[in-house]
Formats: sequence, structure tokens, C-alpha cells
Amino acid sequence: MSRWDAPLDSGLRDRALFDPGERATHRIGVLPDTAVLVRPDGHVAAIVPIDPTDETKDPVRDIYVQITQGATR
Repeated sequence: MSRWDAPLDSGLRDRALFDPGERATHRIGVLPDTAVLVRPDGHVAAIVPIDPTDETKDPVRDIYVQITQGATR
């Protein structure tokens, strides 16, 4: 879920939920700079804080890998 629309050529557009006006994030009740991973069926899979200034950490990737690897075990 993002307050920014994914670029057309990014490969993420079909997997990103554009949240204009941050209506969904306000409804969920998360703070700014929080990533919300939403399953294809619309359920929230994870809520993790992010630091957009720290390019060395990718908590969204980390939690995604943890969830998807756990599903295959």
C-alpha cells in the first residue's frame, strides 16, 4: 500500500495498492512511514515501520520473504 502510484514500467503497478489521500492507512490507523502488506484477498498480512532515509534496510522485503518462505514449509 503506498501513497505514491507505482510507475507504469516498474513491474510493481499490478501488485501495488495506490492509496490516494491515505484513506486506507488512516482507516487502519498506522503512522506515516509504515508499510502495510495486503494479501490478494484484501486481508492485511503485515504492518512494519520503514525508514525511507535508510537505503541499507528493506523491512518490506524481509517480511515478505519471511511470510512467503513460511507458506512453503
